[in-house]
Amino acid sequence: LQIAGDLPGALAVLEGTETFGRAWLARYPASDELAWIVANSVYRQGDVLGGGGVNLSRLPEALAKYREADRLYSVLRKKYPLSARYNAGTLFILQRIASAHEKMGNLAAGLAGTIEWRDRLAEVWKVDSNNLEVLRNYAMSYANMGTIQQKMDRFADAEASLNEAIRWGLEYRKRSPQAQA
Repeated sequence: LQIAGDLPGALAVLEGTETFGRAWLARYPASDELAWIVANSVYRQGDVLGGGGVNLSRLPEALAKYREADRLYSVLRKKYPLSARYNAGTLFILQRIASAHEKMGNLAAGLAGTIEWRDRLAEVWKVDSNNLEVLRNYAMSYANMGTIQQKMDRFADAEASLNEAIRWGLEYRKRSPQAQA
């Protein structure tokens, strides 16, 4: 629905999924799958409100949804610190939070959030150095840092970050030859 441009419809479906998921989670609180579904529906609401793709440009509400999703994901990350799905797979929400700050013109918070994303990815990389999603996102974190630093007129920092993005991007490409250049 979001891709088709029916943003109110997409938001309504995601809100319904969250409500339904929370009701079932109350009945089955040990279900990590239900917790995953609720967290994903909350994060996707953020995307419809003001995140990626076609959205409603309601960035403060998107940021609130992203923070709530991160809170929900953090429960799964703590429970499964070595799980690629529940740990590394949920760290992208930190990028969404940083991006929302950047889009709202708060570059310092955007940069701080991007640095947090990079640092958390580095922690996962130490434990799971074969996780190519982490490696790709690690390279992207440096690229995002460089973009924000450039907007802040911190050109030397931006150059250093972008060089790191290239270095890690080449490492990703070497390990994942089928990846898009």
